[in-house]
Amino acid sequence: MPSRPSRYGEWRQAAREVWSEVIRIGPYAQNHWGALQVAISVSVPIVVLLALDRADLLPYAVFGSLSSVYGKRLAGRDRLRVQLGTSAILVLAVCLGVSAGAVPQQPLFAVLAMAFVSLLGLACAERFGWLPVPSLFLVFATGTVSSLPQSWSSLPVAFLASTIAALFGVVVGQAVLVAQRVSQVALIPVTTRGARFRSVEFLEKSFIYAGAPLLAGGLALTLELGHAYWAAVSATVPLVGASLTQHFGRAILRVAGTLVGVLIGYVLLMFSPPLWVLAAAVAVLQFLTEMFVERNYGIAVVCITPLALILSYISHPTAPDGLVLDRVLSTLVGIAVAVLLLVAARVFIRRFAGDDLSERAGED
Repeated sequence: MPSRPSRYGEWRQAAREVWSEVIRIGPYAQNHWGALQVAISVSVPIVVLLALDRADLLPYAVFGSLSSVYGKRLAGRDRLRVQLGTSAILVLAVCLGVSAGAVPQQPLFAVLAMAFVSLLGLACAERFGWLPVPSLFLVFATGTVSSLPQSWSSLPVAFLASTIAALFGVVVGQAVLVAQRVSQVALIPVTTRGARFRSVEFLEKSFIYAGAPLLAGGLALTLELGHAYWAAVSATVPLVGASLTQHFGRAILRVAGTLVGVLIGYVLLMFSPPLWVLAAAVAVLQFLTEMFVERNYGIAVVCITPLALILSYISHPTAPDGLVLDRVLSTLVGIAVAVLLLVAARVFIRRFAGDDLSERAGED
């Protein structure tokens, strides 16, 4: 039995590691290229749809365009393959969101769909080496789309809008690749993982990736929180990382960044600015998000939060007070569920399997 001083020392060391994760600022590695790729891919469809007075199509297009998040540092055909692959599952997530929103028991099916796409994202990341793990964006896409008024007639339109936006993101990615080569930016080949779907490690990850959005979304619905899918999205955030301390650090950054970000979002929305102002804000916030997401996640969340509030406001205008409250409460619920699941998986699944796993490789 460990002595009290040694146990105290372990907790103190863990606290230091968590704090180090919170305050760490990664080096600048020409992040502006990736930020430019994503900002153009997301902003242009928004501007086009607003000009056509089709704001109703924005959710489909925005989530399709997030294919541009992937492959930002990949060389050659690797970028094309990764972007086409992520485009396919992002379009699938949008279509599942429409389908879940069209059925009578919409909230239940939406939560189940979010759990499914989260697991799908993990499986694709394990098999093809896609980073970051697509689960967060897939859950976000499915949850957002399912929360809007939907009918089966919306499915072809959603498929078309998300596919066109995704392919536009692929084109932008290839154009940026050419610019990176001209500028002699260091690019890397994709690292394909040997997926071990029967391993204890994958069992643990599957339990967490499917269970986090399922439980968080279900709990948010039970508590009758507005925008319950935000809880499911937040629950997938701390899952990235190689150790519990990294998971906890990411959870803290999500909460702290959200609290700061909702203030920025509230200020942006409280005066009911015209749509072109909001579109410009989306472009700037998306660029800043990609500039910092690999360097310090908390700073990125400060930009992600008002971005999510603006997109929600454009798709379904409502009082910013309610949006801010929903965002904070849903984030707290999602983070709490994720942390509890991470601890439970570490303690119970590994003990049940009797397998002393080594630390996992970083995911993001």
